[in-house]
Amino acid sequence: MLRLRHEGWRRAKEVVMVRVRLMGLPEEVRRIADAMESTGCVIERSEEYPNRGSSRNVRVYLECDLPENMTAEIGNGKQA
Repeated sequence: MLRLRHEGWRRAKEVVMVRVRLMGLPEEVRRIADAMESTGCVIERSEEYPNRGSSRNVRVYLECDLPENMTAEIGNGKQA
């Protein structure tokens, strides 16, 4: 987990960012990445990278910003 401090013109905001790697068949990876993007937490999404060898699987990397209520629960030791 990476913690960044963003200094906005009104107030500072802490951003908690995690990197997520999805691996699987292209259709499955796209479906899950699309679902995660629809929640609004995905900051950046990579292109699909083929796995090595004769595998049909691909990898996609996501950078996600955790919602404020989730970061508060994590900071208090509660499970999200």
